Amino acid sequence: MAKKSKVESIVEWEVSAPVIKNPLIWFQSVLVVGLGATFVFLLLIGANLYERHWEQIPDSLTVWFFLFLGMAVLYGIAMLLILAGGTVTRYELNNGGIVQYSLYKKRKFFKWLGLLGLFSNTSAGYTAAGSALLSGAREAIGITWDEVTHIETYPFRHEIRLKNDWRTQMQVFCPKEKYEEVLDVARVRITEVPVAKQPMPFAHKVFLSFFSLVFGIFLFPELPIEVVPLFTLVMMLSALFALWSEGRKKRIASIITLLFATGLPTISAVMNGVGMQRDGALYALIVEALLYLFFVIVGYKRIREV
Repeated sequence: MAKKSKVESIVEWEVSAPVIKNPLIWFQSVLVVGLGATFVFLLLIGANLYERHWEQIPDSLTVWFFLFLGMAVLYGIAMLLILAGGTVTRYELNNGGIVQYSLYKKRKFFKWLGLLGLFSNTSAGYTAAGSALLSGAREAIGITWDEVTHIETYPFRHEIRLKNDWRTQMQVFCPKEKYEEVLDVARVRITEVPVAKQPMPFAHKVFLSFFSLVFGIFLFPELPIEVVPLFTLVMMLSALFALWSEGRKKRIASIITLLFATGLPTISAVMNGVGMQRDGALYALIVEALLYLFFVIVGYKRIREV
């Protein structure tokens, strides 16, 4: 938990930060729910490909859709029940950075309610207790100005988003009369850096590396576009090398990835190496094309980076 700053504040204020009318919260919620549902979907698709049950791919997509929809509805209902009135938040802005304190009145109630889960002796109870402790740890957060690379402004709802090249570091909500003052203070202390000129963030590399491994493995079974597994392995390794190297090595690995991702399916098609005999082969062909497209994007993205 961040400690209250001893540095003299330039501006202080309290505001009821919106939750239901907060697009960022809903976007992040959909992203979390989508990732959970997509993990299950990847497991199902992987099973379909390995067991050659290609005709079941549409069923796997249906399972993903209803799983995503059900999780989103339940998550939305929980948000409405708990946070419909917004959360009272205090901001302190100083020369070093900005600190945000949650003053949500029901915070302690939900914390103790969650801790009761310890006595249930179930995994769900332990999860609830852990969530309660984590929510307490987020009662106060702070960032320094040098962590922020650029600002996004939304004057119509008096919101300022302090961002780095990967995500929103903090949402700052202001009363109407303080909005311009807070924005001026932040702009003076933040040196904005064009996002396009930043190197690929570490989190992006981890994310793309994970899917390079997963999607590369998906290409190993016998699929409609017949490709020698050794070539697929080379494409996977070159993609990983492109993500984690810099300079000339990055460009060479990116070009190799791009050539393999475009050349392998093209050569196979020209050489009549596309088998459509099995039931559901069209669905498997679409999945395989999307997997190759992923590697094309990885290679192209690294080539184009400044």
